[in-house]
Amino acid sequence: MAGGTKGGDSLTRIHKVIAICGSSALLALTLTPAALAAGSARAGLGGTGSRAAVPNANIKGTPPHWTPTSLSAKAKWTGGTCTSAQVSFTVSNFENKAETITLTGTNGFHKSSGSVPAKTKAGVCITKGYAGTLKATLNDGKKLTVHF
Repeated sequence: MAGGTKGGDSLTRIHKVIAICGSSALLALTLTPAALAAGSARAGLGGTGSRAAVPNANIKGTPPHWTPTSLSAKAKWTGGTCTSAQVSFTVSNFENKAETITLTGTNGFHKSSGSVPAKTKAGVCITKGYAGTLKATLNDGKKLTVHF
């Protein structure tokens, strides 16, 4: 992924990087073959754009942690490319390095993981109709709870 811009604060860099590279974040999340074959709830990472507002969680601090630690979101992804119109929630990584996130959940959600590059914001798409709870876990064990 291309780097941020020169100068400016972190938030400015995040928005500029998204405008240039938002859709390339789709490659960052690996879906398990079992999730694809079973057709059950799954996750995708994609563009964020300026569509309807969705809940956002930030990764920041030393050690990196979630702010806030809990969200309520709506599952609306119909499969295919994870577009900004189908994003359930977003993750903003304010750290100077990529952060790996592992998603686990209830009610048939298959474990997925991916990486959010430094100083970027990525959208997370969850299969439409999913009802349950997801845990997004950072490498250091810090968790974000997302209720659907």
